[in-house]
Order: sequence, then structure tokens, then C-alpha cells
Amino acid sequence: MSKRTYWLPGTRAGRVTLTNFQGKISGYAAALGLLPAETGRFLLICEIFLTMDAHVESCKATMEALIEWRDRVLEDETDNGTPVDAPAFTNFALPGGSFYGVLDEFRRMVDQLKTKDGYTFEIGEDLMIVGNEVGPTPENISPQLTLEARPNYGVRVAGLMKGMSAVRIEYRRKGGPSWTMAGVLTNLPSEITIAPQTPGEPESGHIRAIYLIKNTPKATTHPTIR
Repeated sequence: MSKRTYWLPGTRAGRVTLTNFQGKISGYAAALGLLPAETGRFLLICEIFLTMDAHVESCKATMEALIEWRDRVLEDETDNGTPVDAPAFTNFALPGGSFYGVLDEFRRMVDQLKTKDGYTFEIGEDLMIVGNEVGPTPENISPQLTLEARPNYGVRVAGLMKGMSAVRIEYRRKGGPSWTMAGVLTNLPSEITIAPQTPGEPESGHIRAIYLIKNTPKATTHPTIR
């Protein structure tokens, strides 16, 4: 059976959703009972996403033009003129009040918006925030974590929780037969400690991560992080 995708696309297609949302949310503020601060926060989130996205696309286009310019200067023997200046990247500054975790906050605020007395399915459809109403789950997302070795067999784990309750870290010694739990983290970054096979000797192995919802593992197929 086919399923509709989650209401907020996981790729840059989210640009369409946020562009639409930005243009319409103020018109629904009264019906939804949104406070001015809530409406303003929604608009800020949209502005951060859309201006940053536009800047990145501009940089990509400039980079393509820069490569073309370089190749022409190095290899074009048919032009006897003086090479033009290189394409230049534009300056960019994030909107005032910008913060990290923009999309995670947007998801949380939309979830709260849907609990408002004035919210209807029709409003949700018009704002493009209606999908299968099943958020990201351990079955359809994988942890993308960064690991850093620390003293005394410590490992710093950094990354995004992606709305999950926790992430379980498992460890397997190099050549070992099985995985063992190294820790359950409810926020990132955090640090775990690996119990060494031989204290005082270097330890080598593999680490993998599994997202949890309410401490219940929902999948065990996430890729190993080495």
C-alpha cells in the first residue's frame, strides 16, 4: 500500500513547503490563536531557511561560473583579449536572531500548532503541513554521528537526535563476535567510555548507533560507524 510522505520533505524540496507556509501563516494567526511571538518565530524560521538556501544556490552557480572561467583562461587559445575578472561570491549574513536546529524547532512548533482549537485539516493542507502524520522514525532515518577519541577510553559522540527519544551506542571489539551496549544518550553531544579488554593497552573496534523512541529500539539495521 502506498503511503504519503512525511509532511516536511527531507530534502531541499522543503523549500516549497516553507515558501508556502511563510506566505500564509500570518493570515491564519487569528483563527489558530497564535501569539505574535509565535507567528514571528515561524516567520523567522522560514526566513532563515529560505535566505540560506538561496545563498547556497547562488554559491553553487558562482562556483560553476568560476570553473568555466578558469578553464577558459587556461585553455582557450582563440581569445586574444585580456581575461575578465573572476566571478565573485556574494556576501551573506544570517537574519538577526538566527539559531541552530531550525528545522527541528519548526517541526515541534507545527506539532503544537496542530493542537490548537482553531486548527483544521483544511488549514493544514493549505499550509502544506499535512502528510501521513507519522514523523521520522528509527525505521526511516539513520544516525549520522561524528566520533572523537578522548583520553581514558572516552569517545565523544556528536550529531542530531532528529526528534528521537535517545540513541543507543553499541561497541564491538575488532574481530569480536558480538555487539555490546556502550551507553544510551538522550542528548548530543555526549561522551561514552569504552571498557578496554586490557587496561592500559590501546583499544580498537567499531561503534554503531540505533535510535530509540521511549527507550524502545525500533530498528537494528543502521550502518556501522567506524
